[in-house]
Amino acid sequence: MTDQAKEMIKRKITLAKLITGIRSSRQLGLHANINPSTITRAESDDPQSTMSTPNVTKLDNYVKAFIESEGATAEAISLYKTEYLNLSALAPSTAVTSHRAGPSANMKPNAREILAGFIANQPKNSTPQVEALPDIAVYGTTAGSIVGSMQLEEGRQVSYVSRPYGLRSSARAYALIVTGSSMSPQFKEGDLVFVDPDRKINAGDTIIIQTQNFNKEYDKPTRAYIKTFRGVMDNVLYTEQLNPPAKLDFPMKGKQEGAELVYSYDRVLTTRELFDV
Repeated sequence: MTDQAKEMIKRKITLAKLITGIRSSRQLGLHANINPSTITRAESDDPQSTMSTPNVTKLDNYVKAFIESEGATAEAISLYKTEYLNLSALAPSTAVTSHRAGPSANMKPNAREILAGFIANQPKNSTPQVEALPDIAVYGTTAGSIVGSMQLEEGRQVSYVSRPYGLRSSARAYALIVTGSSMSPQFKEGDLVFVDPDRKINAGDTIIIQTQNFNKEYDKPTRAYIKTFRGVMDNVLYTEQLNPPAKLDFPMKGKQEGAELVYSYDRVLTTRELFDV
C-alpha cells in the first residue's frame, strides 16, 4: 500500500467518526462490524498495517447507512457529501485485493468513470438501489465488578440475528445479552434486547448505559447497565431499577481520579417497535 493510500484510509476513519458522532475506534469497529483492532492498526503509523478492501467496503456501507438514517444531522450529511464521498472516489486501490497474475491484474478503471457510467445508465426518474443493512450484531456480556453492571466483551460479536423490521433503517442498532437481574421481571438474565442509539428517549423508557473510566487508560473494559430512564440534569443521568427497587445516578462529566462517567446511553426498543406495529 502506498503512503497516500494509507493516509486516505486514516482520513476516512476520522471522517467516519465525525459523521456518525462515534468517538472511539473500538466503538466504530463494533458498529461497522469490523474488528476494532483492525481500525486501530489502520490508524497507526505502521505502513504495513492497513484495512482490507472488504473492511473498507463495510466502513463505507455503514457511513452511507447512517447518512440515510434519521440520526444524520445536516452537518454530518454535508461532511459526507463534500469530503467522504470525494475521498472514496479519489482513493487509490489498497494492496490487499486479488493477486491474480496476468497483464490485467493492475488495470483498474477510474472511479469517477465508473460513477459517471453508472449515473448515465440509470433510467430517468429511477431511484438508485440502496443496499440492505446487514444482520444485527449481538454483543456478549459478563458480570461486572460493580453490582448490577455488565461488562461488554470488547470487540466480540457472539452472534448475529436477523434485522427486525422496525430496525430496517437503523444503521447503528445493536443487540445485547442481559446479565444480572436488576431489571427483573421485565428483563431477565439471558434475555436479548435490541438497542437503537438514534431513537428519542423519554422518561420511563428502558435504556442501556455505557460507562468508562476516562481518567485512566482509555481501553479499559466498558461497563453497561440496563435501567429505566428518569431524566438528565446538571450533567447527571438519573435512572431507576426494578430489582431491588432503587434510584441510581450516573455522572456524565467530572474530574475526580478514577471516576466512572457515562460514555453513552441508548434506548431499548419495545416488542411493538421491533415489529413496527
